[in-house]
Amino acid sequence: MPNSVKTYKEENAEESASRANFKLLVLFRTLSIICYIALSTVAYFLADIMMPVRVIYGEIAIFAVFNFHSFLMGREKSKITDIHIFVWLLVDIAFLFLILNQTGGPSNPFAGLLIVPLMLGSLMLPRRLAWGVFAFNIIVYISLELFESPAIVHNMR
Repeated sequence: MPNSVKTYKEENAEESASRANFKLLVLFRTLSIICYIALSTVAYFLADIMMPVRVIYGEIAIFAVFNFHSFLMGREKSKITDIHIFVWLLVDIAFLFLILNQTGGPSNPFAGLLIVPLMLGSLMLPRRLAWGVFAFNIIVYISLELFESPAIVHNMR
C-alpha cells in the first residue's frame, strides 16, 4: 500500500486531533473575549484612556458571534480539518489587528498578543499551514506599522 493512502484509523485519529485542537481554540477565544471586554472597560472607564470604546465593543461582539459559530461547529458531527483551524486562526489575527489598530497600533503594549495565534498555529497545524499563519501575522504587523492608528490621530471620547 502506498504511503499517501491513509487508513481509516489514521484519518479518524487526524479528525480527532483536529477536533480537540478546534475545541481548545474555541476555549482560548472565549477567554480572550472576556479579557478584551474587561481590559477595554477598565482602560476606558477607570484609567480614562481615550479610545473608541463603542467601535471596540462592536468588534468584540462580531468576534463573539464568530466564536459562537465555531462553538456550534465543534458540537456538530461535521468533519473539522486543519484548514478550519487555519482559517479561524487567521480570523483571530485579523481581529487582533482591528483591536490593536483602534488602540494605538504597534505602540500598544498588547501588540505582543499577535504572537499567540502564531504559536497556536505552529503547534496545531502542519508546517505548510503554520507558515501561512506566520506570513499573515507578518503582513498584519507591517500593516500596523504602516497605517496610522485612529487612537493616535483623534480624540476618541
